Amino acid sequence: MSPSPREATAEGPRSICICVDDFGMGHAINEAALVLAERERISAVGCMVRRAAWLSGARLLRRLDRQRTDIGLHLDLTRPAVPGGREPGLLALLLAPRL
Repeated sequence: MSPSPREATAEGPRSICICVDDFGMGHAINEAALVLAERERISAVGCMVRRAAWLSGARLLRRLDRQRTDIGLHLDLTRPAVPGGREPGLLALLLAPRL
């Protein structure tokens, strides 16, 4: 068995957050993130809510134990997926209802 990300040292407890980014970018990325979270190999998932696989993946995030896996917003500053598409504003994303 490999060591846990949270281990005690001589100085006291230490922790590390291992986050999978790009959830929502593609179905394979979504599935890999979910499998890693369910196997407790990661501690967080960063979501790209303006990408093609976000809507189908968002429902699947509910199966994760929120006590073990943090779910957050991956701030995406890349160009829109559709050429000439509208750049999303951050305010709308911040005010959107939670999962």
